[in-house]
Amino acid sequence: MGLFEKLLEKKNCDICGSKIGLLGNRKLEDGNCCKECAKKLSPWFSERKHSTVAEIKEQLDYRENNRAAVASFQVTRSFGTDIKVLVDEGAGKFMVTRARDLNEANPDVLEFCQVTAYEMEVKEAKNEVYREVTDSDGEKKRESYSPQRYKFSYDFQVTIRVNHPYFDEMNFSLSNGYFEVKASGMVQGSLFGIGFTANSGTLNESSPTPPSLEDRRNNTRYAECERMSEELREILMRRNSGGGASGFAPLIEAYLRTGEAAKNGDWSKNPTGMQAAFAAWTAAGNALMDAARKDPEGAMASGAMDAIRHFDSGENSSAATQSRQPKRETVTCPWCGTATANGSFCENCGGSLKG
Repeated sequence: MGLFEKLLEKKNCDICGSKIGLLGNRKLEDGNCCKECAKKLSPWFSERKHSTVAEIKEQLDYRENNRAAVASFQVTRSFGTDIKVLVDEGAGKFMVTRARDLNEANPDVLEFCQVTAYEMEVKEAKNEVYREVTDSDGEKKRESYSPQRYKFSYDFQVTIRVNHPYFDEMNFSLSNGYFEVKASGMVQGSLFGIGFTANSGTLNESSPTPPSLEDRRNNTRYAECERMSEELREILMRRNSGGGASGFAPLIEAYLRTGEAAKNGDWSKNPTGMQAAFAAWTAAGNALMDAARKDPEGAMASGAMDAIRHFDSGENSSAATQSRQPKRETVTCPWCGTATANGSFCENCGGSLKG
């Protein structure tokens, strides 16, 4: 078979078994995937070419299970205009999507406790503005101002870093791209022989220098994006603030809820779903232990450590459920001397196990 014939040869999708068209093949590490199956993957997933057929099948199982989380999602807050961060504050969950039909789009639903960092960068762009002049031959041409003048635009770029089996960050524009902000006009003069520069109170179409922070915050769209970003950061990173005993309530609830899902699942029937469940439980546990380490008095007052000990004792799950879980390696805490799961922090006192 010649090279051209080989290129035209139709392949079968190793995921669903259907025939793949000439331009429909999406290569995998050890096979082929049709574009229909590829569309079902998480939009935040970028490692398709380096994934095996088995790994793609596992992710598609997870994506199918995600539909139930989408169906039960109750939007209480919305941030953004094009790509939106939708928040379900009651369930402690969020999603990032531009879709109008959530059930069809099936955006990934994440827990607040899976967020490891929130980053926002305001990017600045400038485009030179020219003036039109007539030369000695009567020809019109454009030339730079002296000094050069620019129009300045800004874009609010957000990165949410997460603990997830299939991706570790979500990048998007909270402002729906760049938008222009004008700088205040400046006037110069002298009073009693003393020179001065003052704000004229008007906005220039262009300027040699960027708008001041005051100018930017006087821009309605800029101020709104700043407000949205701060509110979103506070919601998603709420687990990092101690706030005494009351600050532990959502952390405890997230830990117990994700732990129940992890302990009561069945690895033999749904290994991908269980992997995601244990990832969420681990993230929730780490968030709770981090908060307990920073505020041990609040942790004790809130009952956080009691909740962890009670849940890990097996009282919230049956013996059959316990038998499905991998046995955890335990170590002796160097601070309080109790046996605890081998991890970053002691489940009893919150002390570091890393020395």
